[in-house]
Amino acid sequence: MLKNTVQRTSFRNIINIIYEKAYWTEGAEEMEDMVMSARKAALFVGVHVMTLRDWADRGRVPHEVNHRGWRLFKISDLERLKRDLEAKKGNARQI
Repeated sequence: MLKNTVQRTSFRNIINIIYEKAYWTEGAEEMEDMVMSARKAALFVGVHVMTLRDWADRGRVPHEVNHRGWRLFKISDLERLKRDLEAKKGNARQI
């Protein structure tokens, strides 16, 4: 369990570093087009990966599918989803 927490913390730190770099440079527009895998996207949003995949399959979360069949989520869409979830105070079932 400790290992999972360390991985989550490290991932969030990486995302924060990427955002700082993007917003302090002219790469902010490029950040919005960046994509994440389902597992990383779920960590970023704060839901289980199967929940995110289910939402994607039902069309509730925009995503792309690459040539290997992996779901890819744009960071801008994930930020919107995260804001919506926080606004609903964690009641993820009402999306």
